[in-house]
Amino acid sequence: MTTVAIAPQHPMGTGSKGKEGGHHVAFMQQADFLATDTLTLLTATNRWRYGTDGWFFRDQVLSKNPATVGAAIELAKANKGRTWSATEAMKHLRWLYTWTGELAVNGKRWEETQSTAAPRAKRSKAKAKAKASA
Repeated sequence: MTTVAIAPQHPMGTGSKGKEGGHHVAFMQQADFLATDTLTLLTATNRWRYGTDGWFFRDQVLSKNPATVGAAIELAKANKGRTWSATEAMKHLRWLYTWTGELAVNGKRWEETQSTAAPRAKRSKAKAKAKASA
């Protein structure tokens, strides 16, 4: 049995910060996908902890290589044994997409969609007030 890290380093921060960590923030900011968006599983390794809801979703739905988000949702709803609602399935897809190296959507990995430009500097309050009163 291969041991895999559960919370690998994420570009937005570490997974050890819980709901304040980078991966959770990226997941929460990720919009839902369209049903026609294509899916590509990037690794054969199920990195979820065995027995968790995520492990079963990865094992029983995504291992069947659904071509689109809509197909994955339909597989999740029709799965024998454990089923997932469309909302639950979408959350699993968003989580895996933002979990670096797991899933590509429309041929792009999450990290490829992130801007590499430096964040814009905030304007000072004095400059903002002066502009507002002008």
